[in-house]
This record gives sequence, C-alpha cells and structure tokens, in this order.
Amino acid sequence: INLYNSEADECAAELLMPAADVRAAFRRHQPRLRPAAPHERDSLVREIIADLAGEFHVSHGAMRIRLEELDLLS
Repeated sequence: INLYNSEADECAAELLMPAADVRAAFRRHQPRLRPAAPHERDSLVREIIADLAGEFHVSHGAMRIRLEELDLLS
C-alpha cells in the first residue's frame, strides 16, 4: 500500500505542480533571496513558499516538499 501511496503522491504532485512550471515560478521569485542576509533568508523562503502555494493552489507543506524534491531549496 505504501508503494501505491507514494506513486499516487508523485503523480498528484506532477499534476498539480509540474516540475517545469514550479522551476519557472521559483526563478521569478529567486531574486528576492539573493541580497538577503542569512538570518533573513528563512523568512523570505517561507514567503516565497506561501506565494507559490497560492499560485498553484496547494498547501504550503506540499509546495515545500515539491521545492525540496526539485532541489530548489538547497
């Protein structure tokens, strides 16, 4: 059952948050992170996640996971 759930989650993520679209949207927001001091970065990342979650109509948690899967938060 866990294998099916994992595959279903991956399918849902790709359907709701296509990798190419998420990467493009993240790139639009990324300049906000560049001038940020390390102590400000966490707050800005949370804001970007919230903005992207709204744009894709998903939860903040789902967007954070998707960004991590796509190695955009490293």
